[in-house]
Amino acid sequence: MYVGFKHLHLTLSYFLLFLLLAVIVVAFLRRSSNIPYAGAFKKVVLAGLISAHLQLLFGLYLWFSGPWWPIQMGDSALRFKALEHPLTMLIAIVLITIGYSKAKRAQTESKAYKALFGFWLAGLLLILLRLPYDAYFSFSH
Repeated sequence: MYVGFKHLHLTLSYFLLFLLLAVIVVAFLRRSSNIPYAGAFKKVVLAGLISAHLQLLFGLYLWFSGPWWPIQMGDSALRFKALEHPLTMLIAIVLITIGYSKAKRAQTESKAYKALFGFWLAGLLLILLRLPYDAYFSFSH
C-alpha cells in the first residue's frame, strides 16, 4: 500500500504543478483587469486547492508510514525526505490556502488576482525549491 500511495503522490504532483502554473499565469494576466473572478477559472483554482490538500494527505501518510524513524540528521538524503521536503511542502500548501482564502474574500477582482498570484507563486517557488528531482524525473519508482 505504501508503494501505491507513493505512485499516487508522484502522479498527483504533476497535475498540481500544472494547475499552479495555470492559475499563476492567468492571475498575472488578469491582475489589472476587471474580468470577474468567477466561472471556470474559479473552478480551476478550487481544483488546484483540492489537489494541494490531497497531496498533503498522501504525503502525511507516506511520512508517517515511511522508514525514516529515527531521523538521522547526519544523512542528508534521509534528512531531505524526512524533514526538509515535508516541512517546506506544508508551508507551501499553507501559502496556497491563504491565497485562495484572500482571493475568495477580496473586495475587487484586482485584489483577488493579486492575492492568487502572490501567494500561489510563493507556494510554487517553495515546492520547486524542495522537489525531489531525483525521484521526480525517474519513472522507475
